[in-house]
Amino acid sequence: MQVSGSGLRYMITESSSGEQAEQGKTAVVDYRITLLNGRECYSSEEDGAETFVIGKDAVESGLHEGIQYMKKGESAILIMPPHLAHGLLGDREKIPANASLVFELKLLDLK
Repeated sequence: MQVSGSGLRYMITESSSGEQAEQGKTAVVDYRITLLNGRECYSSEEDGAETFVIGKDAVESGLHEGIQYMKKGESAILIMPPHLAHGLLGDREKIPANASLVFELKLLDLK
């Protein structure tokens, strides 16, 4: 895995020659979010694909950063430390306080 300056760990697991993700574009992703122990918190399988504007919408800051290392059609694994995920409070539902998260992503589309 590579490590960014913010502490995000990422690895492209399926490459593509598609369009590069960048700020201001709308990303559509399939995802699976787990804790480091493997316990699943959320997934697009049960919640549907996530659509967000890169750099603008209210998603994890680690997701805004990590998606920009990807191209349309690629899959990746992101490991987010708490300060890039849900921080000191968690999400008060399925993600505990101060949790690192593993995101398995597939970038389905860019608009």
